[in-house]
Amino acid sequence: MIYGAVIYGRMYSDTKWIFTQYLNTEFQIILEAAAATELYLQAVHEMNTTLIQTIFQSNIIQDISTHNQVFLKSCSFIDLDLLELFLDDERIDFNFRMGQNSVVSFAADNPRKEILERIMKEDGLEIRIGDLTLILELNIKHQHVLELLQHNRMQPFLNENNDMPIIVASRTGQYAAVKYLIGQESVNPAAQNNLAVIEAAATGNFDLVQLLVNDDRVNPYDQDSRIFTNCANSLRIFRYLRNDHRANVFLHRNEILTNAILKSNTELIDYIIDEKILTLEEFNSTHLLALAIRNYQELLKNVIEKSQLSISYSQNNVNYLEFLYRNGQHGPLKLLSPLLDQSFEGTSWLETQSILALTDENYQIFEMYLSNKYYNLSSFITTILKLLITQDKPELVAKVLDHKSFKPTKFIEVFKHLMRTDNLEIAKMLLKDKRIDPSHKGNAILKRACSKRKPEFVKLLLNHKKVDPSDNDYEAIRIAAQNGFEDVLDVFRNSKKVDPKVFDKINL
Repeated sequence: MIYGAVIYGRMYSDTKWIFTQYLNTEFQIILEAAAATELYLQAVHEMNTTLIQTIFQSNIIQDISTHNQVFLKSCSFIDLDLLELFLDDERIDFNFRMGQNSVVSFAADNPRKEILERIMKEDGLEIRIGDLTLILELNIKHQHVLELLQHNRMQPFLNENNDMPIIVASRTGQYAAVKYLIGQESVNPAAQNNLAVIEAAATGNFDLVQLLVNDDRVNPYDQDSRIFTNCANSLRIFRYLRNDHRANVFLHRNEILTNAILKSNTELIDYIIDEKILTLEEFNSTHLLALAIRNYQELLKNVIEKSQLSISYSQNNVNYLEFLYRNGQHGPLKLLSPLLDQSFEGTSWLETQSILALTDENYQIFEMYLSNKYYNLSSFITTILKLLITQDKPELVAKVLDHKSFKPTKFIEVFKHLMRTDNLEIAKMLLKDKRIDPSHKGNAILKRACSKRKPEFVKLLLNHKKVDPSDNDYEAIRIAAQNGFEDVLDVFRNSKKVDPKVFDKINL
């Protein structure tokens, strides 16, 4: 008799259902193998030990690799009874691995301490140094790091003078693990140029740094700035290291300050300045850019006022500047802009950034770059004017025309754009500029206005002294006539520059 049924899955294309049923109080599973595999793995994801055990014992799934995957992942949450069930089954290979992960690394993640202890007792268990370092790297998750280190099966690795465990434990801030490892004769805490304490400094764990520095074998100060730059997030660690008679903070003060700024450690920044480890006059351009990135505008202003710094063109520097713009930090960007030196000239960086600002309709930043003494409109004039015309910014067009690098080139394209946008106001501004010749290339602009039926532009052009409508046998008038644009022809008829007899000549 069926007492009940629970649907565990979904209907497949072949109409097979995944379901379980109670039959005569005996639990049975009736499902198709591929679907069973999906359900099996889903049970692991949901940590459903009852379902895992049921499918495992059902023998529905024949693929041994699937069972080993489930076993491996389950070791992070199963209880001892289910573990014994797995280990007693000949299908299970307890040395099975998924990438770097082994049964040891999964068991170390299990809150039940006895799971790892039981795994470690298994004869034939293959342990690698990578298991230990991986567990140390993932210490936030793993529960039993110290117990694992102290296990007798780990001793061979420590006895092989392997440096990685103490370095990784220091990097991940594991005080108890480091303390244990320092006590092992085979472990060298100064390995790889004192990398353990250098990594520990970055964690901000004062006790851990103190533990390592107090070991006579450790001396992290030899021409290596990393011990100081890594402690940029901890004033306490920095002061402690500074008081070590072996240390010379002045040797690495520039890197120390840069990292302190980038770590937003205002206490350490103030300490460096107050203790005159570095004065405001001694700040460099990297410090300026770091201050800008962290939006320390007041300190940035003070440094600029007290120093004679400039910012040269380099990929690193422009990356900083572009970050400021993208991040909307326009205040610091404006403070830095006047400091950009002659090395920016000819790189096109100033000009392309100004075009980006225009595209974003960020007119203050556009003007900021335009005002830089190394800015050169040159080949960018057409693009810039087109953008300003589209956005209808006559006041900025005026500033472009007044720029020292302005040279009228390719103005046929500019006037074409003026006609497309019907921007008469800016057209008038350009025609008033004596450097611009609207009769260029045989009245190309006038002919364009005629062909596109732009009577107002024709009128403007005819009022310019350099435009002669008689050029090339009144070609402009002929274009208007051929297209039947009477409103354009009326402009010519009303112009004093056009002899009325011309219209008879061309049969109008």
